[in-house]
Amino acid sequence: VYNIRNNKHIIFAIWLSKINENGTVLKLSTFNKKFGLKYKNANDFCFKFLKPARENLNRYNNLSFNYHYKGDSIFIQPFYIKGTIDISSDSVKGSELISTVGDQNKKITRRLHYFKKRYGLKQEEMLRFSYQYRTISQTRELIEKAFATFIKKNRLNGISSTQLQGTDFLRKIQEIIIELYRETKMGELLPNGYPVIL
Repeated sequence: VYNIRNNKHIIFAIWLSKINENGTVLKLSTFNKKFGLKYKNANDFCFKFLKPARENLNRYNNLSFNYHYKGDSIFIQPFYIKGTIDISSDSVKGSELISTVGDQNKKITRRLHYFKKRYGLKQEEMLRFSYQYRTISQTRELIEKAFATFIKKNRLNGISSTQLQGTDFLRKIQEIIIELYRETKMGELLPNGYPVIL
């Protein structure tokens, strides 16, 4: 998301990440108001805003969406792209691609298992955390950065990181995520657009 140059597409991408997989339907006037746009009809909105936004997401992110409109109503259905590897490159063979995506998924699963076991996370506590970590690469990087900061602060204070368990651990990581997010360009544009992990 952070590679996209159009600020309104970035805001749209953050909004999209909060929509559930069943999708949503909004009126054109709602979209115009929400994203500071001035489209006169749904056709223009779809082809001049949504189409380039989707192309940007397909290029830079693992979250994309399908859309269609009927009258003034616009239907948006988000979905995840399995891998963000450039398959147009001659150096990447199909089997290597499958293996790379598979390896990445295994690493993610192992890391989530580590968090669950080490910090006593229950299944219900893992739901949102796991979803955010597994599906959005930028959020995963932010969580890892927050976790590294958490460990560093604890070491400086001579505290064992495992003293915080379950929801307390997630709350602390969430606090650090908010701090780190607000230091970014996106944080300046959308101070409350940070990922929510609990």
